[in-house]
Amino acid sequence: MEFKLNTKFKPTGDQPHAIKQLVKNLTSGIRDQVLLGVTGSGKSITPETPVVVKLNGKTTCNPIGRFVDELFQKYPDKIRVIEDSEIIFTDSIKKEKYIETISLNPKNKQTEWKAVTQLVRHTSPKNLYEVKTTCGREITVTGDHNFWVLRKGKLTLMPTKEVEKTDFIPLPTDITTSEKDLSHIDTLEVLNKNMLFANANLFVSRVLMQRKLSEVIQAMGKYYAFPRHKVYQIMHGAYCGMPISTIDQISREFKIDTCLEDFNKIVVGSQIHNYSLPGKVPLTEEWLKLMGYYIAEGHGEPKSRFFTISAAEKYIQKDLRNTLKKLSLNYHRGKYRKCDFNITSKIHTEFLVSLLGSNSRSKKLPSFWPDLSQKQLAVLLQTYFNGDGGAFPKSGEVVAPTASKQLASDISYALLRFGIWARINKRWSHATNSLYHKGSYYYYITISGKENLEKFKKCIGFSLPRKQKNLITLYNTTKGSNVDIIPDVGPQIKKLRTSLKISQRVFSEMAGVVQGTLNSVELGINNPRKQTFEKIINCLVKVSGKSNEVNELKSLLNCHWLKIAEIKEVASQCPYVYDFAVKGNETFLAGFGGLFAHNTFTMANVINEVKKPTLIVACNKTLAAQLYQEFKEFFPNNGVHYFVSYYDYYQPEAYIPQTDTYIEKDAKINEEIDRLRHAAAQDVLSRKDAIVVASVSCIYNIGSPENYQSVSLEIKANQKITRKEFISHLIAMQYKRNDIDFKPATFRVRGEMVEIYLVTGEKIVRVEFSGDKIHNIFESPSGPNSKFIIHNSKFTLFPATFWVAPQNKINIAIENIKLELQERLKVLQKQKKLVEAQRLEQKTNYDLEMLKETGWCHGIENYSSQLEFRKPGSPPFSLVDYFKHANQNGFLMFIDESHISTSQIRAMSVQDRIRKETLINYGFRLPSAVDNRPLTFKEFQERQEQTIYVSATPADYEKEKSGKHIIEQLVRPTGLLEPSIEIKKTENQIKDLIAEIGKEVAKKHRVLVITLTKRLAEEISDYLVDHKIKTQYLHSEVKTMQRPEILNDFRRGKYDVLVGINLLREGLDLPEVSLVAILDADKEGFLRNKTTLIQTMGRAARHPNGRIILYADKTTMSMKSAIDEINRRRKIQQAYNKKHNITPQAIIKDIRDWGFSKKEDVESEFALVHDKKLLEKEMKIAAKNLDFERAVELRDLIQKLENKNS
Repeated sequence: MEFKLNTKFKPTGDQPHAIKQLVKNLTSGIRDQVLLGVTGSGKSITPETPVVVKLNGKTTCNPIGRFVDELFQKYPDKIRVIEDSEIIFTDSIKKEKYIETISLNPKNKQTEWKAVTQLVRHTSPKNLYEVKTTCGREITVTGDHNFWVLRKGKLTLMPTKEVEKTDFIPLPTDITTSEKDLSHIDTLEVLNKNMLFANANLFVSRVLMQRKLSEVIQAMGKYYAFPRHKVYQIMHGAYCGMPISTIDQISREFKIDTCLEDFNKIVVGSQIHNYSLPGKVPLTEEWLKLMGYYIAEGHGEPKSRFFTISAAEKYIQKDLRNTLKKLSLNYHRGKYRKCDFNITSKIHTEFLVSLLGSNSRSKKLPSFWPDLSQKQLAVLLQTYFNGDGGAFPKSGEVVAPTASKQLASDISYALLRFGIWARINKRWSHATNSLYHKGSYYYYITISGKENLEKFKKCIGFSLPRKQKNLITLYNTTKGSNVDIIPDVGPQIKKLRTSLKISQRVFSEMAGVVQGTLNSVELGINNPRKQTFEKIINCLVKVSGKSNEVNELKSLLNCHWLKIAEIKEVASQCPYVYDFAVKGNETFLAGFGGLFAHNTFTMANVINEVKKPTLIVACNKTLAAQLYQEFKEFFPNNGVHYFVSYYDYYQPEAYIPQTDTYIEKDAKINEEIDRLRHAAAQDVLSRKDAIVVASVSCIYNIGSPENYQSVSLEIKANQKITRKEFISHLIAMQYKRNDIDFKPATFRVRGEMVEIYLVTGEKIVRVEFSGDKIHNIFESPSGPNSKFIIHNSKFTLFPATFWVAPQNKINIAIENIKLELQERLKVLQKQKKLVEAQRLEQKTNYDLEMLKETGWCHGIENYSSQLEFRKPGSPPFSLVDYFKHANQNGFLMFIDESHISTSQIRAMSVQDRIRKETLINYGFRLPSAVDNRPLTFKEFQERQEQTIYVSATPADYEKEKSGKHIIEQLVRPTGLLEPSIEIKKTENQIKDLIAEIGKEVAKKHRVLVITLTKRLAEEISDYLVDHKIKTQYLHSEVKTMQRPEILNDFRRGKYDVLVGINLLREGLDLPEVSLVAILDADKEGFLRNKTTLIQTMGRAARHPNGRIILYADKTTMSMKSAIDEINRRRKIQQAYNKKHNITPQAIIKDIRDWGFSKKEDVESEFALVHDKKLLEKEMKIAAKNLDFERAVELRDLIQKLENKNS
């Protein structure tokens, strides 16, 4: 399933720019970026730049400025102004079904039609950049425009200012459009309606069929002095020339739809004419030929009543006469130039001039040429080349000169419909049809190279015998050429060949390439022709298979590559520049001849655009829970998961030599979080739309993804497997049979039916057997009221624990552990550590016995390196490895509040190693136990792929890592300002705090109080409660699943004050908070440094009246720096608000369930249980665990059951 963002919001403020920049950098392969935020001008081209677009099924090639301006005029109410840019989001134009353009997919280098999501018009900067290629194509762009360029064999996204002359730009190998013939031309779309008249007989007759005669006469009276006479003339069949604008107005008045068939005779002016055009001009072969000859050798003057086509060749004269005859157009030959055919028709002249241009410098193809079928386009182009082109065997090329720059561009675009790559050469020459021509610049459209000539001969060619004969001679004498080459790939070819350990001589023989050619390619002396490169790639595929590197090289065959010839800065001559936002690729075909021009909400938009599985790392469980909730809402149909440490209480195994004290591992696992962790891992392995929000727990060892996946069992209906074998599989996957207490990670058997409660807790799967095969598979959501529905496809059952391996691997691992044990015992005995040796032998043998019998033992993670066959010192498998294992094409990583999270990741592995080494030295663990650990920071870096560090205060590491790729997002779309700041003395700070809290509570606002220690947080909370202030504390010792509920209760008003330390710092969105009071703000240290203060102050920035009180006796450097930065951001927002007339508005954020934080109430849990003894047992267990609330609820349930029975 694809990622699909579900939100009613649109990116605003500087979000669009930030999203665009992040996505652009990701798609270009940038590895590290920083999104600097609390929460511009994109690439643009000049208005005359041609673009190929598809609007409501009609494909045209038009200047981008005209296309965008027309839609802006049509939908002025849809225009959104952001700084100096005007934008229309195409999904807001419901009348236009879709807008698409030709785009380059940077992954596979293929051309595809993609949706245009935004139409953009920017104020033009003073200077632009003119980019030209060696084959004559060119485009003028803004300095921040981006090009996909091939540099050193790799496709890279570069701003114009950084493009070099050694770079190559991609050009599509062909342009694909519909191959259905275009049936007609809409006359009214081509010509200006205001000057056209039509025979109104059909229209008026239609109106009279629906309206009374008196109504029609009355309506006509607005436009005619004698309307009755006019109507009666029409009724009796007399010609009635009526302005088309009048017909439009009458049809609107009577609410009658007109169609092109109503206009059977369209003329220019009101007089009777010899020639007219219908509303629909049928696009016959004769019309295509007429247009082709007109483009090649015609001209027309709108002010006169005729157009002229010159034809010197007798064959063309004959063909032209036949064409004009079939179109019923009379002509007369020129008095002094017998080769001139003059056709006197005002309407035809206006039609051709408007469609094709008036003279040699304004000629163009009709804008609808992309909508022509290949057959129709071939007729048009063949006629043009008959008149203006020729085949020249001596120079080895087909050439067609034209004085029109636009026509040269249109022809080169149109030839791509047939996969023909033409060059355009601009040079000075004299016109061949005039002795008096002084000379001018002409554009020579040139086709060369065996492959291009073959396509031209086959698809277009010449109908003129002399030229066709020359073309055949040219094709037969042309050998391979260097027209189409693949640049800068020699070093990569050499690297791949040498990695395969194949000599150059042997490889060249295998590929069918001359060794000298291969040598010159590998040394970078020559670039290979496409055919040579294809042979090399095919040989690499044959020898090594389809590796990523080979596939990347092979994709270069999907484009032509144009070398940059010139880049120069020019003064802008236009008030506006234009841009398309293109879905997915963000590239579109544009330019002269055609070139490819290219916080949570921001994070969600980036994920939606890039469409890669994503890991989001948060600095604490509370922030992770908030992010999980938000992403779950943004992507309701995708796999969004929560992955944090599953311990409510954790005491690691340890040994204190000084007191000879061994502390056994003691932990209370939160089963709900364990289920969520399994759900996350399973979706990462099985879905391509997984988003996991994790704490730094994601770097801890959770076992091999390969083992986890290989042990899983895939089942389907009619699969041959006995019930006994199936149960054995479940036990091997660590599912436990429990026919009474049915809960996650258990199964129960009822006759020929086995029900499995999945470890994720989300579903119950029922498998029905018939003999030795599975008869049916059913599934039901978990809960007391199961509703099973049949599952028709395959179903994968994953293991119930991460620490699992196939039995054959366990047996090998056991032998390896025994060997390690023997070696370690020798070392300990040699050191005279006999007690330690006995301890280790006894403990390890017991664990091995458990492993052999059940496939699991207590502390199994300490044997993980043996079970996973990892070398000593090698990194463990973490959630990050699950992402890498399942996603060969890469994944995204966001590190939220990166200034904290990165430091946490860096520190995790150090303390763990010290503790483990003590256990190993004193015989409690084997040396391999040290490899059950979190990833080191270096190992984490090696596993990082494309990473975005998200922080309002990025540390030096992130800045250095991201280099210039730091994207600022400082403007809040709501207009909210950074909070005001006040410094107060610490004397009587609690008394003053109570007074300040009273002011805020009276306004129904909330307050955060930030302390330095947990004990102080609890004491202040108790003190405020004693003063009848609804208060709750929140720190790291509060259970993970209780934290979200406390925050929700705080927002609902159950508490007015929340007292905390670190958990109330980064990232939390609490829009009701208007005051943040920071106690002991002048105590320099980690909790009161610049970064921490800025983050803490940010909690009040969600409220329009947000303010900060710093209780301090002096202003430290950290306080001063933080205050200065907050004030700087406040000024930026104030300037933005003033410029755009924005009044700050409070954030409205619903208080929602967190999706996992609520415990199932006792009554629902035991709804189907009527066994008093079982309930009493549960009540005693609850009391033993000090869960008195649960015990009381169970007692009440027992009483209800007794009353019911009595």
